[in-house]
Amino acid sequence: MGKGNGGIRQKQGQGNEKAVFFLYYLPALRQGLRQELCYSFRADKLIDKMRLTVTGPQNTGKTTFVEDFLSAFPDYFSPKETYRDVIRNNSLKVNRETTEKSQKLIRDFLYKQICEDKNKNVIFDRCVLDNFIYSYYQYELGKFSKKFIDESEKMMFDSLKHLDALIFIPTGVSVPLKEDYLRDTDVQFIDSINRLFISTILEVARKSKIKIAVITGDRKSRIDQIKKFIKFYGNKK
Repeated sequence: MGKGNGGIRQKQGQGNEKAVFFLYYLPALRQGLRQELCYSFRADKLIDKMRLTVTGPQNTGKTTFVEDFLSAFPDYFSPKETYRDVIRNNSLKVNRETTEKSQKLIRDFLYKQICEDKNKNVIFDRCVLDNFIYSYYQYELGKFSKKFIDESEKMMFDSLKHLDALIFIPTGVSVPLKEDYLRDTDVQFIDSINRLFISTILEVARKSKIKIAVITGDRKSRIDQIKKFIKFYGNKK
């Protein structure tokens, strides 16, 4: 992908019915007003367990959602080591200050974690798609190379083959925020990242077979929505 080669933000008018469904909800996603679940109906059979990942801009309550999810679904688990550990252990720069070196370390960790974990009842806190978004933001500013972006895009789509569903939480979710050094509170930056997430999710919906759920609302509402999603796609034991 990249500027000028017909990549992720170049072909949105050629989407299938799934992408169209997301376009219908786009205003609601941007404002965080809709509290409905968006399904991507491409499953051809029900499955017992699902390999899930939570994705979306910062300050949307993803880690909190994972904690709530594990309480609601005790037969699922989430890896103890996360991208946050990689950032802390290597003192990496992130967000607007990130570098290719930092993003490569995070990307490679997320890729390896998802591809090597073989459990069928797992939920990951972020994935390579998240890493790709923050790298692409820097690419648009001319700070990252096209070679790195193309490599990251390939790894993103490859890693999605090892997952059953993306759970996307857009900006605007009404969850109390916890400040820490990993978050950036600049409004323009957050809006740019949210824009890239939405356009990339639409393209993933068009190109990939992965199922996609968009959840909004407070903590209880998000869990209620994902319960409906899993009930539709998975058989309860």
